Amino acid sequence: GYITARSDKLSAETMGKSMGTIDLFAVRRDARGKGVGTALLNAVNQYFADLGIERVDVGTESANNAAINAYVRAGFKVVQSCVTMHHWRSYVQ
Repeated sequence: GYITARSDKLSAETMGKSMGTIDLFAVRRDARGKGVGTALLNAVNQYFADLGIERVDVGTESANNAAINAYVRAGFKVVQSCVTMHHWRSYVQ
């Protein structure tokens, strides 16, 4: 599995809270249910805590129940739901 995350140092100045973001989080199918995701989320939560990050944002697809459940078990709460639409253009001529 893997997780990528980043901190936003300017957010404390603009929003009053230091913020972090989990960009990508995945666990290979054959490794699911073995604590890999939990370990990754615990590690990133500790990383953010060590940096003094007060808020962590993450986005996932609403149909991705496995990810949502993993985030909730790690202490995250659903605070917003939105629709993101993508339009992929073909540049092949």
